[in-house]
Amino acid sequence: MKKIRSNEEKEFRKWYTHWATIMGINLDPDFPEHFYDYRKAFRAGANPKYDKATGKYHWPSKFKKPKHPNRFIKGVDTIRNKSISKITKEKLSEKIENRRIEA
Repeated sequence: MKKIRSNEEKEFRKWYTHWATIMGINLDPDFPEHFYDYRKAFRAGANPKYDKATGKYHWPSKFKKPKHPNRFIKGVDTIRNKSISKITKEKLSEKIENRRIEA
């Protein structure tokens, strides 16, 4: 995670608190069960989009963290927006799991 300067961190916290309140998610942007890099989204000027069909907000997939449960959908790595083979998916999942065990 890239460090944010203190002034930028204040702006980020304000921005994040706004969206977290609207979405009803944990107010701590570093909460371990968040699956998005909110600081990266903030720096990119991204905001979630409202999905009328589900009644929920959705963040752009490129800000998903590697362990996001919906990273791979129908053979596509949603972070990279590229098709992957089953073997590639297994290798990526294995690498992610190994990093989790080492941490």
